[in-house]
Amino acid sequence: KLPDATQTGANTFGCMLNGNIWVAQGSSGGFNPAQLPNPYLGYDATYEGGQLDLGGSIVLNDKSQSNILITGSNISALGEYTPKNSNISFVYRNLVNVDEPFFYSNEGIPNYKLVITKNDLQNKIMSGTFSFTIEKNGYKVIVTDGRFDIKYL
Repeated sequence: KLPDATQTGANTFGCMLNGNIWVAQGSSGGFNPAQLPNPYLGYDATYEGGQLDLGGSIVLNDKSQSNILITGSNISALGEYTPKNSNISFVYRNLVNVDEPFFYSNEGIPNYKLVITKNDLQNKIMSGTFSFTIEKNGYKVIVTDGRFDIKYL
């Protein structure tokens, strides 16, 4: 099931992807030379008005995984970020091997919403919700009911 929509730093990241439950799990192994945790959230309140790097993976093995990545700047206040008031990149990729294509939401598909419900700078916890749609090369990814509750790096 999807993780609960908490605001405690529970280190959860999940959504519905094309109607199926998608929850970050597994060790990111060979695809992750920096050995970032899964899920991960990097946030710098002092860079470009608040730089966000958020992501999670479903890792099957060192050669097969699925990733959702969310990045953007000027993300500091609680509230809703949409194409009308922000420039955020949402990326979905499904890698069977390194040669698999990437699917980017910001290539002519301005359909996304990121809602920050908690940004605790002292305890380094950010929580929120997200949704986006990607259509590229005849492939469509619809992400709904996304939620995260992660301690920053």
